Amino acid sequence: MLTFESDLKDEKLDIHSDLEGLKYLRSVIDSLIVQSEKNGCEHVHLMTQEWGGPDAGLSSEKQHPDNQIFNHVKIFCWSENENT
Repeated sequence: MLTFESDLKDEKLDIHSDLEGLKYLRSVIDSLIVQSEKNGCEHVHLMTQEWGGPDAGLSSEKQHPDNQIFNHVKIFCWSENENT
């Protein structure tokens, strides 16, 4: 389980996960690091099944009743010389 949720009341991002979700997130970030070291600026997309299909990595079941689920999370890695 891995969710990115918007807490509009407190204006914050909540990330909820179990151990498997954290391992998945770590593997995604490790892969992003490797690709960015080779190619410079890179990014990855994390999606719920509704947005990314059955192999998508994010859960669509929110963990806090007042939060809103992010169906699509994009993580960027910028090189020191790039900012666009």
